[in-house]
Amino acid sequence: GRSISQATFVSEGVVAKADVIEYVGGGQWDVVEVKSCSERSVDGYLLDLSFTVYVATRAGMSVREAVLVAVSSTYRYGMPRKQLFTRIDMTDKVFGAMGVLADLAGNGEVQRSFHYVNAATSTSSPPPAEAW
Repeated sequence: GRSISQATFVSEGVVAKADVIEYVGGGQWDVVEVKSCSERSVDGYLLDLSFTVYVATRAGMSVREAVLVAVSSTYRYGMPRKQLFTRIDMTDKVFGAMGVLADLAGNGEVQRSFHYVNAATSTSSPPPAEAW
């Protein structure tokens, strides 16, 4: 398939950039975010990936899967390099989290949803519930 690096999407005045989008056929794409973390800590990037997918879909892209690529915690020196990274399908979690973003956007709070995602992805822990 075809891949595009640093694909940028704009919708409702908000910009999101995917590390990679991969065309999988039938008008559908996979959104791939590459993170320098182990697969044990990928949930910390859920809102970041959800926001990217949300903006991409609002911009008209049909997303089949949302994937995080992380460093494999089972990789050991001497193993083939292609085993250094692991792909983690986050699609179900992403589409679940997108509902929260859509609710905020539907209430005219696109900028608030952006600030929430920015806060959530700039620290190692999610923002407190009071942030809502």
